[in-house]
Amino acid sequence: MGMRAAHAGASADAVRAARIDAAERVAAVARSRAVDFMVLCGDTFEDNQVDRALVARVVEVLASCRCPVYVIPGNHDALVAGSVWSDASWSRAPTVRVLREESPVDAPGGATLWPCIAKARHDERDPTAWVRAPSDGRVHVVLAHGTVESVHFEEPWYPIARDCADRTRADYVALGHFHGYTGYASGDGAVRMAYSGTHEPTRFGERDPGQALVVSVARSGDVPAIEPVVTGALRWVLLEASLQELGDVGRVRERVEALGDGAKTLLRLKLDGYLRVDEQEALVTLAERVRAGFLFGRVESTLRPAPTDTAWTRSLPVGPVLDCAQRLARWADPSCVDRPEGVSADVAARALLELYVMASAGD
Repeated sequence: MGMRAAHAGASADAVRAARIDAAERVAAVARSRAVDFMVLCGDTFEDNQVDRALVARVVEVLASCRCPVYVIPGNHDALVAGSVWSDASWSRAPTVRVLREESPVDAPGGATLWPCIAKARHDERDPTAWVRAPSDGRVHVVLAHGTVESVHFEEPWYPIARDCADRTRADYVALGHFHGYTGYASGDGAVRMAYSGTHEPTRFGERDPGQALVVSVARSGDVPAIEPVVTGALRWVLLEASLQELGDVGRVRERVEALGDGAKTLLRLKLDGYLRVDEQEALVTLAERVRAGFLFGRVESTLRPAPTDTAWTRSLPVGPVLDCAQRLARWADPSCVDRPEGVSADVAARALLELYVMASAGD
C-alpha cells in the first residue's frame, strides 16, 4: 500500500486506488469464510514514509474483517523508530494486532503464531532460525518475511530455507515478500509453506499475483488445505512479439484486441524483428490503439527495417542519398560478406531506418 506506481505513468492514481479496493475484497473474503484469524506477512506498506492517512485507512479495512488480524513488519516497512507501526491508528483497532516481538502468540482455533519480525531493510540472517515448535497438539503457524533459497528475486534479503516447515516443526509457514503465489513441499511431499503473493498485482512480469490464501488445518500434523482466492482486479499484461513476415503487425493487433476490457488492463507491448515499409502505417495505428485503449499502454520497439525491403529507395533521386541507401541495404542483410570492418548488420539496419525517416520527412 502506498506504492508510487511511477511505472504506471498517468495511471498511477488508479493503480493505488485499486490496491485499497483489493484490500476491501480481502476483508470480504475473511468475513464470508468466517475465518478464525487473518495474517499479513510483511510489506503491508511500500515504506515507512507513506502518508499516515493511508495507514489509518488500511487499519480501518483490516478492522472490518470481523476477526483477529495479525500483522508482522517486512523489510519495506521494518520495525524501526518512527515507522508506520508507531501510528496511533493501530491502538484504535482492538482486533488488529501488530506483532513486534519474536515470541509465540496464541491465536483463535487452537493455533500458536511464531512471528519473525523484520527490524531492518536488509538482513542476511534467516528470520525463522529461532523457531522450534513443540509437540503440544496446537496448530503452529510461522509468519515470516523473506526469500526462500533458490528463488531468484531482486531483493534476496532475509533468506529462508526450503525445509523451513520441517525444521521448525510448523504445521504451516505463511510467507511474505515474493509477489506471486508459490507453494513449497515438505519432506513428506505436502505443501506446508507458501507465499500468498500481493493482494493486487504490482507490476509487469509477476507470476500469479492478486490473490489471498484461505488455509485450513484441522488439527496439528494434518496437511494444510490451501485455497487461492482472487482479490485483484487489474491485469498487468506483457506481450512480446517478433515481426518477421508481412502481416505480422496485423496479427499482433489481433492479440491486443483479444485482451478485451482495457479499462482494467495495463499493457506493455515489446516488439522486435523487422518492419517492412508498407507496414509502417499499420504499426503507427497499433501504437495509437495501445496508448488509447487501455488504462496504461506502452509500446517498446527494437524493430529494424527488413533488409530486403528497399522499395522505398526507388523514390530517391539519383545521387549520393540513393547510393548510401543501397549500400546500407546491402550491409544490413545478415548474409552480406563485404561489409566494411567495424560495421555490423544491426548498425547498418538502424542507419537505413534513420535514412528512411529523414527521406520521409523530406517528402
